[in-house]
Amino acid sequence: MVSSFLTFLDLPEYYDDKLLLRVAKEPSTAAGTDAFVSRQSAVTALQEEGLILKVVPLAARAVRRASYSAAVAGAGRGVIEADEESTELVTSIADVEPGSLAKVIRRLKGEHGVQAKRVPARYLCATPAAIPPAEKPLWNLERIRWQETRTLEDLKPAADITVAVLDTGIDADHPDLHGRIDSYEYSHPQYEVTEKDFYGHGTHVAGIVGALTNNAFGIHGVSDCRLKVWKIFTDEPHFIPARNMFCYLVDPVAYVQALEACLTASVDVLNLSIAGPVKPYEEEEEPIKKLIENGATVVAAMGNERMFGSPKSYPAAIEGVIAVGATNLNDEVTAFSSAGSHISLCAPGQAIWSTLPSYAGQTGFLPKNNKRPSKGTKPELGKPITRETDYDAWSGTSMAAPHVAGAIALFLAKHGKDSSNRVREAVERSADQVEAMTNYEATREKDSKNSDYGAGRLNLLKLLQ
Repeated sequence: MVSSFLTFLDLPEYYDDKLLLRVAKEPSTAAGTDAFVSRQSAVTALQEEGLILKVVPLAARAVRRASYSAAVAGAGRGVIEADEESTELVTSIADVEPGSLAKVIRRLKGEHGVQAKRVPARYLCATPAAIPPAEKPLWNLERIRWQETRTLEDLKPAADITVAVLDTGIDADHPDLHGRIDSYEYSHPQYEVTEKDFYGHGTHVAGIVGALTNNAFGIHGVSDCRLKVWKIFTDEPHFIPARNMFCYLVDPVAYVQALEACLTASVDVLNLSIAGPVKPYEEEEEPIKKLIENGATVVAAMGNERMFGSPKSYPAAIEGVIAVGATNLNDEVTAFSSAGSHISLCAPGQAIWSTLPSYAGQTGFLPKNNKRPSKGTKPELGKPITRETDYDAWSGTSMAAPHVAGAIALFLAKHGKDSSNRVREAVERSADQVEAMTNYEATREKDSKNSDYGAGRLNLLKLLQ
């Protein structure tokens, strides 16, 4: 099998065919309306020329006119005068004709009240087809002392706790997940998208969080929580020149809309097993911070770029997010797990056995005839890079994060819903300082963490005691 394990060196930092557009809509006056129509017409003109293929609105948000003035000072010739009135920013994602991104940005740069920015790319943090230890296929649950928690007298089921999984989708009919799924959203406003999880990543992550435990076959999930799943990928892969293959990337429209939906969906924990090297744009960062402010706990994968110097990865590096690294069978940080001062803790993430869709799928495609396309030509889909079905062992910080998300669901079930900060403190305080943390000399009172392990490796038993 060809690996689809991507790194920051493989993937462009930004989408090469998408733009984030912000258009100022001033207070409801005749002059303000006329200005907004004029700004929109600049975008419409590019659509008529075929340079912009599609524009999908994301949201509108109010900002002080003074704040917007500062934001666009370098983006257009004019500046809106500062006052106490509010200006509405209408935000959209535009699909751009391939090869025309720079031209569109130049054309919109001179438009007062219009911002055109590149969209940071987000992608998966996993590689399929690892080999778990034959004698201990569920070694990960043993490491976090999952079985011992089943004997706790005060263990409470997490059936009323909701974990959101924003990922490649889910096989809702998988026998180890059937009945766990509270809802599944897979509609996209700009693309035809099916309910299928072609990649399998979302189904694998969901199984780690909450696969059934009493059905006498398959695997055991960390918790018995409810799962709300949003498919934030399209069914169409992107061609990645550095890898000479087609890979699945996060669709920014579906991603932002899913984050916004989580704010109204009574989500207790959010798992984000995605990453990217560019700082988040406001439409990504603001709903994550609002979720945390509202009491939800957001868990994200640290990223898999350790061998390339561990560049900072988002959304894991957003303030308030619990960033999770990966450890192996020997409780050592894996060769791929990124380090960083923002890491919270680690969890098992190498050769993790979990659920996959029962139907066939692929983690990507090779180009037609397996040939690298010549410059300026569009490659065609060739042979699919197939994955296993039903179950398989995968590696990545993508697999480590859902261990923590499931553990937090059980913690909330026992102790009641609490602030994200207190949940983080409990998870970190109960983590094991494993033997491999030889350089860990700081005390917990100093709130200092090892940049490889954070507070240590997840210990579910201690967390629930």
